[in-house]
Amino acid sequence: MKRRYKLIAVLALAALGSGVVLETRESEPVAQVNPAASADVASTEPKTVELADVELTELQPQTLSEEIRISGSLEPVRSTSLNSKIAGTLEAVNVDVGDAVKAGQVLARFDTSTIEMTLEERSASLQALQAQLSLAQSTLTRTKQLQGSGITGKANLDEAQSQVQQLEAQLRGAQAQIDQAKRDLDDATVTAKFDGVISERSVDPGQTVGQNTALFGLVDISELDVDAGVPTTRVSQVEVGQTARLTVDGVSGREITATVKRISPVAEANTRTVHVFLSIDNAAGDLRGGMFAIGSITVRQSKDTVAVPVAALRQDGTTQYVLKTQGGRLVRQDVTVGARWDDGALVEISDGLAGGDRIVSAPLPDLKPQTPIRITRS
Repeated sequence: MKRRYKLIAVLALAALGSGVVLETRESEPVAQVNPAASADVASTEPKTVELADVELTELQPQTLSEEIRISGSLEPVRSTSLNSKIAGTLEAVNVDVGDAVKAGQVLARFDTSTIEMTLEERSASLQALQAQLSLAQSTLTRTKQLQGSGITGKANLDEAQSQVQQLEAQLRGAQAQIDQAKRDLDDATVTAKFDGVISERSVDPGQTVGQNTALFGLVDISELDVDAGVPTTRVSQVEVGQTARLTVDGVSGREITATVKRISPVAEANTRTVHVFLSIDNAAGDLRGGMFAIGSITVRQSKDTVAVPVAALRQDGTTQYVLKTQGGRLVRQDVTVGARWDDGALVEISDGLAGGDRIVSAPLPDLKPQTPIRITRS
């Protein structure tokens, strides 16, 4: 009997325990975890990509320029050689090489004693001829009166008229000689034709020179020209009025501004270059003719422009875009492109980006939008 009671108690406990378990399953279902499903959810989140700061560019509005390299020598716009207009002895030479002179300033004088003597002689001859002509004209008047009265013949009248004509011709010749002597007297004083600097002096005081002998060289360096050669392939981009920036040998630490003034209509046959002449304002006078300059002509310019490296552009069908950093991720930013600069290395962005935007500028084609990023200092 006791063994029977023990068996019944065991079965009762087993049944009771089984009831508790069943009740628990009904009221609090236990979630079943699928390991494969958890792995799929995790794979949809892109991995964080590490980018060096040199692979990114922070955009700022800038001035873009396209330039043509040039070089050439500086030459004065105005220069002249002052030659002697008369033969004679130089009484005085008042200037030397490097002297600045004004228009009309006396540079040299010839000894004028011989010219003055000649002028006096010719003036005296002119007065004598004038007296003879006056007498001949009176004689002609009387002869006409007598010939009208029949007292004298036509031969006498013709002779009187011929005498007057001869004296009139001699008088004109004498006057021309006087005018020449006066010109010689004026030419005995050599003056500057314009404001400038003496570049050459070939004579000394007391020296006797012939007519048309070189005396001085005079240059105006207030404005200088640069004769630069531009390849025929690029000369179509050059226009009068464009600006050039030059550096000049011997003038350190200073950039010279020049302006395109003239363009030759023909190209050099041997070099296939076209002469382009640029003007430099040298009012300060610190530049000299013959100096060598190198620089560039600005043929195109755009101010306050946002531009990106060409490697930053990506293509999606007909749409171009860039990857921009935003909130720790890369986002797609559609852009409208404009002109290319820097031999095609930069592309102007007319719409879609602004100053302060930071974009991926390195050629990283595998990067995708919505990728988390971490930026490291290079």
